[in-house]
Amino acid sequence: MKKFITGLTIPVLALSLGLGATTSFASELDSPTSNNVVEQSQQITAEDIASLKEFLTSYNVDETTQDQLITKLKNGEVWDSIKQGQEPVNTVEKTTEENGVETISTFKDGSIAVTTLEPTIVEFTEKAPTTGGFSTFAVSPGTVTSGSGYKNFKKAKAYVYTGIANAHFYADFTIVQGGNDYISRVYDYKIVGIGGTASYDNLKITRKTENLNGKASAKLDFTWVAFNGATSSTCWIKLFVGKDSYSTDYSY
Repeated sequence: MKKFITGLTIPVLALSLGLGATTSFASELDSPTSNNVVEQSQQITAEDIASLKEFLTSYNVDETTQDQLITKLKNGEVWDSIKQGQEPVNTVEKTTEENGVETISTFKDGSIAVTTLEPTIVEFTEKAPTTGGFSTFAVSPGTVTSGSGYKNFKKAKAYVYTGIANAHFYADFTIVQGGNDYISRVYDYKIVGIGGTASYDNLKITRKTENLNGKASAKLDFTWVAFNGATSSTCWIKLFVGKDSYSTDYSY
């Protein structure tokens, strides 16, 4: 099984805490807002093609390569960016206002994989107000409340977007300065398959509280199958919370 560690080469994968996706393609995955959604198509529609082209164009994939990738998908072939055993032929980094440093990897067939660098270390620099007990500031799409030695993250989003198989879920978790961090709950997953079927398998907290065995963790499992059934991928997204940091990981 192909596995990527966050901070290396993966499709659009991050914990969205004010580092949200840069394209309207990603925004469409959040609209309309609903709980636990699975969207899929068993044919490649004009709308699917437009969405895929928008995603590829946003990362400067030329039109000729886009057309070749669309043809490949129509033939029931999976793109190299999510194909088991494929490695990128080129990787570059760029800085964006929205996501900080992004790593963009290009594969042999011209498909791409994009990630923001992880893990993110939580800094305990905000001062709680003298009255009220805690300070609150909005972080899109989540909210962070901080007090003496802790930070609560509410509705943080873990996601992976590849263009043809896309999924995310939300989580509430707490970073305890110098202590055991923990995940309170995970919820509101969304899985979108373009040019194929995407099916939900499971979403759960796999380790609620950080301990000597490892960080707190949560996992979303789903399966993507090409529209003609020629190929499939068993997929997962993981969230890790521990050592005063959070990170994401995934495997196709």
